[in-house]
Amino acid sequence: LHIYGERGTGKTHLTRRALSKVDNKTAYIHCIEHDTQYQVLRKLLEKLKREPVSTGHHTSELQRQLEDQAEVFDITVVLDETDFLLFNDGDDLLYTLSRTDGFQIVTISANIEDLREHVEPRTSSTLQSRKLEFEPYTEEKVYEVLADRASKSLEPQSIHRNALKHISTQTQNIGFGLTWLRTSAE
Repeated sequence: LHIYGERGTGKTHLTRRALSKVDNKTAYIHCIEHDTQYQVLRKLLEKLKREPVSTGHHTSELQRQLEDQAEVFDITVVLDETDFLLFNDGDDLLYTLSRTDGFQIVTISANIEDLREHVEPRTSSTLQSRKLEFEPYTEEKVYEVLADRASKSLEPQSIHRNALKHISTQTQNIGFGLTWLRTSAE
């Protein structure tokens, strides 16, 4: 599954909520922090084994260890901000994971709408990703979310409706809107 949408549309939030309801093992990797195949493999193994994985292993050794984990568990791997990984290290990791039984792969990006255009044909043919696109929030929806959060977290009548309207006209990014609301409240 490839999840695409502008920043602040809830891609990561929804994915993390969905992961909490999945029965199989899950691993969420943020590719801004782990932007090479080696870093992702190490982090993935640490999450699955629940113990640190030392440095100095060859990538192929990490891949073998990961295959051993996949023989025991069905594993859902979420690669958030996948574009950083693809830009820095190509699609080798996606190719490897897509060819290993037991893995379900979810990629998330605000910059790559069609994943197939950014991976080699050999990767695309085994990855077979479906796209789920998140539309930007409307001004009305931003206002609704902000008003709901304000009513739950602030004293009654402590923030004026016009402040919420102003914020909702300035951004479709809920993250920014909530930050502005918090700053206004402070």
